[in-house]
Amino acid sequence: MEPEFQNQHKLSQIYLKQFGYIGEDNEHYVSVYKVGEKKTENIKVKFFTAEVNIFDLPLQDMKDKRLFENLSSQLESRYPKVIANLQNQKKLIPLDKDVLNNFAANILCRTDRFRDFILWCLKDSEAAVTLVSEITLFSEGQEDKDELEFIIKYLPSDLQLNLVMPYIMTHLVEVFRRFKKVILKHYGNVGWLTSDNPVHIERFGQHSYLIPIEAEIYFPLSKDFCLFMFHPDSLSSDNPLRKLKLDKVNLVNFETCDAINKRMFTDNQAYLNFDYLIFNTQTDETTFRE
Repeated sequence: MEPEFQNQHKLSQIYLKQFGYIGEDNEHYVSVYKVGEKKTENIKVKFFTAEVNIFDLPLQDMKDKRLFENLSSQLESRYPKVIANLQNQKKLIPLDKDVLNNFAANILCRTDRFRDFILWCLKDSEAAVTLVSEITLFSEGQEDKDELEFIIKYLPSDLQLNLVMPYIMTHLVEVFRRFKKVILKHYGNVGWLTSDNPVHIERFGQHSYLIPIEAEIYFPLSKDFCLFMFHPDSLSSDNPLRKLKLDKVNLVNFETCDAINKRMFTDNQAYLNFDYLIFNTQTDETTFRE
């Protein structure tokens, strides 16, 4: 039986454990730095980005209410196998590719910055029409569009976001299925960092779509692997990562890794930023000098 009140994580616990460590109390931790603060800290995974019932749908039946959260749990259960397969087979098998399509879409729909952007769209009548048109692009028939238009027209704004998110996630999965995938392994096993907004979208000035065809996407999967995605029909082709082996683990040198980290954590060229930088190893809690 579903509990009435449930801690729900904006960033998957199973995902976080890929970057964390086990403390002396046998609990899982991550070492993080909050942007604007003057110290790093170690936080238990079970508490980090957790909020009570944040993804519940405004429905009466508990099974329906927890639809999005339960779908997230199913995806999370398959994620460690994807990482293990990358370690052992050095490639993405078709099933694992689709797990990543779903997992990346799900993570994006749970992050504050993306949800804030969608909420803004829903509150703007013109943006809402555009949003509905985009996220029903791959829908069969008129049903999805009619349901979304009903939600936006007749339900209070504070109830709309969680009802719309499953439609957006479904759309993003279809978009990601059309993107090519390259797996990057950090030179010298130094490892990748991540953040509380880990799906980094390079938009190159294109803001007409949630994921424009010109976009390049970076998503650290674990301390060992980072996913790079691009659309084969985009006009841009000068990124050397596009020439690496598709669906395979590619070892990249220090300069390339450094450039990717700057894109994700320093340059902030995408409209999505982050609040927490998450390290890939245990870090002593440190206070920075003025």
